[in-house]
Amino acid sequence: MNTNPAEKSDTAYSAFRAAFSVGLMDAILFLIFNVIYRQYAPEFSSDLLNGSILIAGTIILFSLTGLVYLLVIHVLKLRLVVYMILFIVLSILGQLAIQNTQFSGDALQSQAIRGELASIITIYEVSAVFGIPLLHKRSSSL
Repeated sequence: MNTNPAEKSDTAYSAFRAAFSVGLMDAILFLIFNVIYRQYAPEFSSDLLNGSILIAGTIILFSLTGLVYLLVIHVLKLRLVVYMILFIVLSILGQLAIQNTQFSGDALQSQAIRGELASIITIYEVSAVFGIPLLHKRSSSL
């Protein structure tokens, strides 16, 4: 059992750093996706979802995800499967909330926003469920 406080701190920092790194990569991916998506959705307005919101929201969301990962894996000593199930359930709830929300008075614009947000949540889910654990495991083994 690891009782050295310095090693525990390094492992915790490594978990958060992995989540933050995945968040930075996803922020860039979301911006590229956003530009491409808007080329094919002419009715799309930048009022609700713009580049600044995507960057800031992604960084904040992945920082919180890193803290949840740290809490589940290192503090509560639960298995990685619990973390994965938690984020899969949260992603399903997020998808349901998006599909049942009216974002604009214009039906086309609301559907365009719904489509982009659903895609972003899917990318986030894959990154949170697989990217963070893989990057953390890889950085811990170095």
